[in-house]
Amino acid sequence: MFPAFLIALILQVFLFSFGGFAVLGINLLILAVPALVTHALFSKCLWQNQTDKKYLSVLVGICCGIIGVGGSALLASVTLIVNGGKHADDLIGLLLITHFPVFVIDSLVSCGILLVFNKMQPQDFSSYKV
Repeated sequence: MFPAFLIALILQVFLFSFGGFAVLGINLLILAVPALVTHALFSKCLWQNQTDKKYLSVLVGICCGIIGVGGSALLASVTLIVNGGKHADDLIGLLLITHFPVFVIDSLVSCGILLVFNKMQPQDFSSYKV
């Protein structure tokens, strides 16, 4: 996870001049730690031998979307609290409000990817050992 996010953040710095090298480390942690947590929590659920994985894939997709985006928003909020500032409360509220649509979209995309992958490559779910 970390190398993929690191490359994406470096490209963001160079191509869009957004972020910068000063905040590259904290941005990397904000993005990668929730991804590792979701992998640790839900990787075993997908590769169990079950007859109907459709509902399990939807549930895991929703949880991964919520935990991934919610964890990033939570870590960004903690970073704002630690750094202080007189308008940190307003920024945290705005951060959480603006991430709500991303919760929904990311959950739907995650569900779709898991359902399509389960339909097209079901043997990959049964052969993977965690």
